[in-house]
Amino acid sequence: MAPDIPFHASLRIRKCFADALSVWASNIPILFAASVVAFGLSMISGTLLMGSLYAGMLLMTLRGLQGQRPNFRDLFGQVRRFPRFFSITVFIMLFFILGLVLIAVPLFLQSDIFAALLTEFSSRYSQETDLIIAYGPEDIVDFLKAKDVILVTVLITFSLLFLPGLFFVIKCFYMYLLVADRGVRLDEAYVESRKAVEKYGFWKHVLLTGAAFGVLVCVLGVVVYFAPESDVHI
Repeated sequence: MAPDIPFHASLRIRKCFADALSVWASNIPILFAASVVAFGLSMISGTLLMGSLYAGMLLMTLRGLQGQRPNFRDLFGQVRRFPRFFSITVFIMLFFILGLVLIAVPLFLQSDIFAALLTEFSSRYSQETDLIIAYGPEDIVDFLKAKDVILVTVLITFSLLFLPGLFFVIKCFYMYLLVADRGVRLDEAYVESRKAVEKYGFWKHVLLTGAAFGVLVCVLGVVVYFAPESDVHI
């Protein structure tokens, strides 16, 4: 179990990056290899193992911050808690999942798949009954376009789900690490994470998350820029 944070501790973004850089500089081979493996397995598993592997990476980094040498076994040490970490991932992304489902509905109504299904249903229904379905796929598409249903849905989803979802994600900042390091339940992890974020500054965590995301994008951009081009032409 990690030592308790002193009551006078504060969140300093510059120190966070300095400590992270120091840990990576001291353990770059094993942390880089673990990152590649975690990313690959997350993609292969359809992100099902993403939460468990991410928690393992956090635990390896925490070991480095505590002056210990990260162990590659820690990356897979949380896989045995797969249901718990998968639940955390769904819990954290709940607002975004609901938003994507809401946006997917009008998009599906405009798709060729829905048009084919409705046409087939209308054909079979008219054969079995004397009633005729007055509206076809083209009528639904015209209605959606005339009323700007997709645009309205996106605006509503962003305002009521995506934007609150971003604030919710920040409050879940420490959930993976708390479960990995202390083995607490999902509800306890959320409560402790929310308290820590509120105690050390919500907007500091927003800035820290944004800065970390910016660094990640820059690193990926550099990797893509210097990656060798494929000679295969189709």
